[in-house]
Amino acid sequence: MRWLLAILLATAAFARPADVSMLDDFISRLGSSPLDGRVYRLDLDVTGDGASEIFLGVAGGHALHWVVYSPDGLGQYRELVVRVRPDAPPDYDLTQVIFDYDDFYYSPETGRFSAFVRAGPGVGGWIRYRVSTAGFTELAEPYDPTREQALTAAWQASGRPMYWAALRDLQSSPKPVWVDSLTKKSQPRLGRLAGLVVR
Repeated sequence: MRWLLAILLATAAFARPADVSMLDDFISRLGSSPLDGRVYRLDLDVTGDGASEIFLGVAGGHALHWVVYSPDGLGQYRELVVRVRPDAPPDYDLTQVIFDYDDFYYSPETGRFSAFVRAGPGVGGWIRYRVSTAGFTELAEPYDPTREQALTAAWQASGRPMYWAALRDLQSSPKPVWVDSLTKKSQPRLGRLAGLVVR
């Protein structure tokens, strides 16, 4: 029986997807190089456990597209997936969180994450999610745009920092330079995104 147990354990270890660094996991999800060569970062606790999730984003056509990583308490991370709304059409594909840093808010009390997404000059709409440890679930319920704007303005007044670093620098430098988007000052403590992501 010992040999059977050994085979089963070896097979399970072989079949398990290898953990990769957060940077490599993020790059594998991009599909193409960032339009401006930058990776954006926002640290924000959206699961209510007191530990910040790491939002990594790249510039899209009219907004930033983000992959969100949640710490598992054991020194590793997992992706917080996006779940589309139940009434979405069959060809609806939104697997990343989409928002601009200056046009969103998050409510810890309700677990609601809301963002105004531009589709062009003067055109856009609100995308709203309920966030939990299970991920981002897109909401289809009615809402008041005026209230969303007021909540966003109040949230933005707190001035939470967002950072960016050159993708090439993250890939090649042991000490990449992260820059605060508001103050333009570097933040060397943020490091290389070397934490492992459990797939």
